[in-house]
Amino acid sequence: MLVLRRLFGGLCLYVVCAPLLLVTVLIAFSSHALYGSMLADDVPRKIAQQLPPFVDHILAVSKRPKAVRQPDAKAWIKAVSSSEKPPSYWVQQLKLSEWLRVELSRVVRDVQKGFRGTLKKKTIYWDNKGLKQALHSKAFRDYLHRVLAKIPACRPEQNKEWQAMIMRERRHLYFPTCNPEQQVAYNTAHKAIADAIVSVIRIPKREVVLYKSDFKRVHLLSKPFAMMG
Repeated sequence: MLVLRRLFGGLCLYVVCAPLLLVTVLIAFSSHALYGSMLADDVPRKIAQQLPPFVDHILAVSKRPKAVRQPDAKAWIKAVSSSEKPPSYWVQQLKLSEWLRVELSRVVRDVQKGFRGTLKKKTIYWDNKGLKQALHSKAFRDYLHRVLAKIPACRPEQNKEWQAMIMRERRHLYFPTCNPEQQVAYNTAHKAIADAIVSVIRIPKREVVLYKSDFKRVHLLSKPFAMMG
């Protein structure tokens, strides 16, 4: 399951770095960001549009000759690559781009309010609820079902490995390279994989971006940049 860890690890890196990048831009050019709508609308939309090809790129990198050495990991990568639809298609089916756009826009608007002094909440946070819901959705379950269909059926000892994951006796992403459908209901296998992704990558429910009190310090830092504008 190394390929899934890379795909969703890359996804999490993308959705964490994107808001932080926007906040940095807002701090540097706060005098222009106070009232402009471009950063709250156009920029989040453009960043979200790049998410599907970004996920495809992560898979392409994983397929390079020296990128992965473990045979099991290579088998998973081959299974994902053999799927009828690329990962970018499933990112769209899971509505992750829309979730990313909405969250980016909301965070930027809150930051703008912080600069204006109209922010009422004490904390600006990044909400991962949409990502967690996507991992446990029927669309992601269908995607995993198609990937599992590309690999051989499990042997008895491999089924024990799957059962250990489902019973949460082990918490990692190194699932056996086999299809447990004959022995394990694929809904149950999907839940085990989704839970493992959330646990191993440590996807929090919310990620703090800024506190309201931070804007007092930010105003001091942004004055030289404001004078340049």
